Amino acid sequence: MKKGEWVLPDIGRVFSIVGQLRYPTTNDRDADPVNSALKAIGAPALGNNGSVWSCSRYYSSSGWIASGYVGYANGGNLNNRNVAVPLVNYDLRKWFLKRS
Repeated sequence: MKKGEWVLPDIGRVFSIVGQLRYPTTNDRDADPVNSALKAIGAPALGNNGSVWSCSRYYSSSGWIASGYVGYANGGNLNNRNVAVPLVNYDLRKWFLKRS
């Protein structure tokens, strides 16, 4: 993936992201590495009290989700309202250096 490109992660990558979130969800944006990075780029917080879509299909009408409510992967109907977390190849170190 080239710098600046984005992709929706597969279910394994989604769990690697969601697994870093502090439990229970907190208002402290620096409580975990994921929300600290999101805060740095001005993005909204990601809580572990919801479900996150992956790009992996479960059936023709559903996709794999990482469920923060119960802590496992499950199929979710494609018309459900869950969070999508696109991954972007972005060098935060350069961004931080420009700001300091």
